[in-house]
Amino acid sequence: MPAIIDHDQRRSEIASAVEAIVSRTGVQTVTIREVGREAGFSPTVISHYFQNKLELMTFTYVNARLRSIRRVEEKLSEGATPFTCLAECLPTDAARQSEWKVWFGYWGMAAENPSLMEEQHKGVKESWSLFSRVFTAARIRGEIAADTDIGSLATRAQYLLDGIACLALQQPEQWPAQRQRDTFQAELELVP
Repeated sequence: MPAIIDHDQRRSEIASAVEAIVSRTGVQTVTIREVGREAGFSPTVISHYFQNKLELMTFTYVNARLRSIRRVEEKLSEGATPFTCLAECLPTDAARQSEWKVWFGYWGMAAENPSLMEEQHKGVKESWSLFSRVFTAARIRGEIAADTDIGSLATRAQYLLDGIACLALQQPEQWPAQRQRDTFQAELELVP
């Protein structure tokens, strides 16, 4: 009897291998062969699931994005403050740093590829919508003023997170987890 393969699990394992490669050596080193080596599968198995590097990277990008969204949504469902919810996106540990490396690598690839750019734009819209929900919930709980422009606040959170992540990945010794959190919280608190 042939082994039963969980194809979703296999794709996730492949995405984890891509993420490990990107985190270690950058997006430019991702190849079907290298991903197979990292995942412990033959290149033929990788090619069964993904036709090329663009598909590999897109799946990995979306996979990382969905993990981050789930963390924020979990905190939101617990009634956490906007800071606590959105701090889940900061690259404060190895797993979150890896996600950001995938995102930055993908964004670089998307600059030269319209189909990837479309997926990147989808991610920006998803994060803005999620952040808007976080701030709307805070407004309903009375944590922020009723007349607060939620859309502007969500956009501000996006660029604060992107900026802090960029600095933290470039200068990790100067941007440890606590400094990331403190800076993000201070900037959020400046919003009326």
